[in-house]
Amino acid sequence: MHYSVGQEVYGGHIIANIIEEDDKYSIYIKKGEALMPWKDFNKNMAVSIEYDLQW
Repeated sequence: MHYSVGQEVYGGHIIANIIEEDDKYSIYIKKGEALMPWKDFNKNMAVSIEYDLQW
């Protein structure tokens, strides 16, 4: 599974932020003006990070 900022998920919500924290990655979604946490991934899980290289 992969997630990217701007991707539509969960019934019309859009991924607004993917934030690296000390022990996890947190995904926040937005619908209208509402911003809410959606998923956390522990850093012990296998993940691959792909950065947006558009300048």
